[in-house]
Amino acid sequence: MKPAAIRRKPVEELSLLPASNLAHQEGQASTIGEEASKPFGSTRSSEGAHFNSKSEVHDAAEQPKWRTGFWLRFPVWGIVALAATVFCTIAAVLITIKCDNQSTSSWTLSPTVLLSIFSSLSNILLSFALGEGLVISFWWNSLRGSTLRGLHDNWYAGASSFGDLKTSLHSRASIYNSLACILTLVSVLRGPLFQRAISPISGILASHTGNMTLDFAQNVPATYGAGIGSSGDSTPGTGALLSWQAPNLREVIQGYRSNTNMSMDHPECGESCSTTVNGFGLGVNCTPQKSNAIEPWIDCTGSDPADDQGGCSAVDISSTYFLVSSKLNELDYGSSYTALLILNTTYLPANYTQTMVQGTPDQYGMRDINYTKSLVGKECVLTGGITSYDIVLQNGTVALKYDDYTNDEFLHPIYNNMEVEYGTSFTLMGGIALAADYLFSSSATFASSPGGTQYTVNGALANQFMAGDIQALASYDAYWTDPTEYMLNQLRQITFRMALQAAKDNATSSNATQTAAYIGSNTQTIFSTNYYLVAAAAALNILAVVAILPTYYGWWALGRECSLSPLEIARAFNAPLLNGSGVDGSWKQIYNDVGEGKVKYKEMAEEIQGIETSSGMDTRLAFVEEGEKS
Repeated sequence: MKPAAIRRKPVEELSLLPASNLAHQEGQASTIGEEASKPFGSTRSSEGAHFNSKSEVHDAAEQPKWRTGFWLRFPVWGIVALAATVFCTIAAVLITIKCDNQSTSSWTLSPTVLLSIFSSLSNILLSFALGEGLVISFWWNSLRGSTLRGLHDNWYAGASSFGDLKTSLHSRASIYNSLACILTLVSVLRGPLFQRAISPISGILASHTGNMTLDFAQNVPATYGAGIGSSGDSTPGTGALLSWQAPNLREVIQGYRSNTNMSMDHPECGESCSTTVNGFGLGVNCTPQKSNAIEPWIDCTGSDPADDQGGCSAVDISSTYFLVSSKLNELDYGSSYTALLILNTTYLPANYTQTMVQGTPDQYGMRDINYTKSLVGKECVLTGGITSYDIVLQNGTVALKYDDYTNDEFLHPIYNNMEVEYGTSFTLMGGIALAADYLFSSSATFASSPGGTQYTVNGALANQFMAGDIQALASYDAYWTDPTEYMLNQLRQITFRMALQAAKDNATSSNATQTAAYIGSNTQTIFSTNYYLVAAAAALNILAVVAILPTYYGWWALGRECSLSPLEIARAFNAPLLNGSGVDGSWKQIYNDVGEGKVKYKEMAEEIQGIETSSGMDTRLAFVEEGEKS
């Protein structure tokens, strides 16, 4: 027996019908076929159960007109969504460029948060734009003519995450829709790519500039000097008698000797910065000096009967190879005096020259033969005044930027008055002179006598700058290097500390407050941008936009606002359930026309052909008005 055949209507007659109207006459097929050839939504069935229209009679003037046009049907919101997606992409790219090499603390709202916001907006906008494009594509393909499978694939490409992959394999008609859906889905990777494109890097030194206010004394009081201990008139230029360090100077010298860090607040420039300040310092003027040291040599060529040594005699001679001394002098500037520190240095260099000097023979024919060695030295005149220092501020401390005094700039001297009547007064330069004498006074001498030879090395510098040991000195091979630069740099450290301490004690009287331009640096955590990942993320967004654009093709051919609402599609397929609607419009218009009727998806009886049964009916599922019998 052949399987029972269910009588199906032609493709043109497919519709969602109420169960009470399933049994149609065969002659009805031709009528419905003619109506299906009209534009979607333009047919009505005059038979069968359907929702009653709010108005049984519809005038032609009341029907929505099918009006096409490029600008009339321009998909404004869809195009705006695509343009906004491009804007979000540009904004995200600019954020990644802007934050590159910038401190993380300079962003009130983290770039990663902003990128997340723009990525989420792109997801929403692309989904909206794709939905608009799929609607246009569906109805445009319907107007051109399509198979039912083609219409299904067109819809299914956007209805399922895997629908686009499935339909793209066997339906060329929906290839653009599938591509748009695939690239829109893939574009969500832009978020992780943008997030990964910027990464924080810590421990980076970042520079910045600005102006800062700091205190550094230009006028250091004489109470940072030494007390003058003699009485009576003093003749300028002969040197003052210095007896003790003032308490303030004593504190400064203690800090210098222990090399304690010098503190200075610098909140304006950050963790560290460099700047230039003007404060008390020393002007230096050095001139070269030359002298000789005599080494004795006795030639016993004659004979003296009275001499127990066989006619030879020795001579007492003392030679100085190294000497550092200092004194305080005054120069008369009319009605006032200025104190000068005189620093003298003499030493035997490595490249000395030796000259033999022969004496006149005596009555016994004996003569002295001496050798002289050339010594070099310097006399440096130090004047108190205003010096420009390059300094470094770091973590609440201050230090000189350069180790050598030659990097400073001496601006002008300060004429410090000194009391002519000594006794209880202080002198600032005297304090520096007393410190120099205490720290630097040194000598190295060689004494020769009939009783032998004696070598004497006194003071730290004579030992520090001797290029050899005592054995070299005994063999006449010792020499010294120049200590002048070292002493000047040490005095520079002392005057710098004096200016700093005086500013802390009384910034007003010491004329300490000043504004200086600085170049600062902070250890920061900065953002680093990987532009390859930025390019990949931006490309995903732009490709999705480009892929969605073809789905908008044909919008000008649509005569009304369309959607994929089941009401519109059922009305377009001439579903008898909606034949009561006299409106050929959007789903809203159809809904407003048919009202709040209720439907139910249920099993309905269907007529069977080719088999004789008592009932001759089969069943299927369909939407019917709620309460209608099966």
